[in-house]
Amino acid sequence: MPRLTHHLTALAIKFVITGFVLIVIFPAFYSEPMWGTIALTAIITAGGYVLGDLALLRVSSNLAASIFDFAFVTGVLMVVGPFFYGFVSIWIAMLAASLVVTGEFVLHKYVQRFVFGLVDSEEPSPVE
Repeated sequence: MPRLTHHLTALAIKFVITGFVLIVIFPAFYSEPMWGTIALTAIITAGGYVLGDLALLRVSSNLAASIFDFAFVTGVLMVVGPFFYGFVSIWIAMLAASLVVTGEFVLHKYVQRFVFGLVDSEEPSPVE
């Protein structure tokens, strides 16, 4: 059974990765208040952790969860982003998503090891 601290650590890492990417990317292209970036970071962190890290990563591979994260981040930025920034380009959303996924790949290793209790050789196989 994972301890609460492992979940909180994973959430904090995910929030910092996502927030850093959005804070670097979005002000370069859009001039909106920081609260919108923080709100998007919270939405992506919460939704991505529950759907991608806890649900999908548990039954599939790191690659599958990373592909989901790319699609999820892009989708959230395209659907929810306009409420904060007006217009969000698909290219900017995909750039941000690809940078987030780079960090997520490492986060998934942490989640597999400390939250799920797996070692590297025990990664679940979708064939089982």
